[in-house]
Amino acid sequence: MPTRVRVKVQAQLLVLAAALILAPAQLVRPALAAAPTGGWSDAGNLSTQRGGPTVGVLLQSGKVLVTGASGESYSGIGSVDLYDPATGWSLGPKLPNDLVGAVAAPLPGGGALLAGGVPFVGGKGGPGPGPSATTMVYNPTANAWKAVADMSARRNGATASLLPDGRVMVVGGWDRRITVLPNPAMVPFCCMDIQLLPLASTELFSASSATWTPGPSLARGRFGHQAVALKGGRILVVGGSDRMYPEQPFGDAELFDPASGKWLSAGSIGS
Repeated sequence: MPTRVRVKVQAQLLVLAAALILAPAQLVRPALAAAPTGGWSDAGNLSTQRGGPTVGVLLQSGKVLVTGASGESYSGIGSVDLYDPATGWSLGPKLPNDLVGAVAAPLPGGGALLAGGVPFVGGKGGPGPGPSATTMVYNPTANAWKAVADMSARRNGATASLLPDGRVMVVGGWDRRITVLPNPAMVPFCCMDIQLLPLASTELFSASSATWTPGPSLARGRFGHQAVALKGGRILVVGGSDRMYPEQPFGDAELFDPASGKWLSAGSIGS
């Protein structure tokens, strides 16, 4: 009797397998997950070409503010574009210059912070301007920029993250130091020592007072990293470097803990 039961079960399995193999495709297809929907669509054009580093920030209103390096003709220098998902692109208030490598973050009340970066002046002779500590605040009601207190350090290639309490934390970046060397032959721009200074310092911007206060320092200076604000107010900083030519990318990460006000090691990427 037990043997006949096993034979019957095996026979049923064989019949089921044969039915699946011979079933039409339309009978099997409903078991598969539905194909994802959506895709890309045309969102219109910016006011100028932006081929270099571009700064974009999502405002509380749902609009996106975009600025950064402008087109080759220099006609778009300082231009700001605002994208409204409902109506498309419009011009925002113009800046004095393109701030290449600046950081931006949303502010409570619908505004935005724009800080640091290297001002673009055109031309290719000499080392050009160094990083800036300039800070601008966008007022959406007046649709205007307002200059506020500078950062304590000039920064390029930093990051800016909004904390739950409404402050913005700017992390790392780089400054530079230029030393003029002896130049007996008076050859233009031949005798300069340009030293890159990676920054481990951080700064906190308060929108209510429009002022900066020092924040906790990273374990080491870095620029070109990525920063992500996590739930609970923590900030994860990943990668970056402390040198150029040759660049030496970092594989480690650091985590800001708002409860202790300190940076903690977050391990290494891929480990």
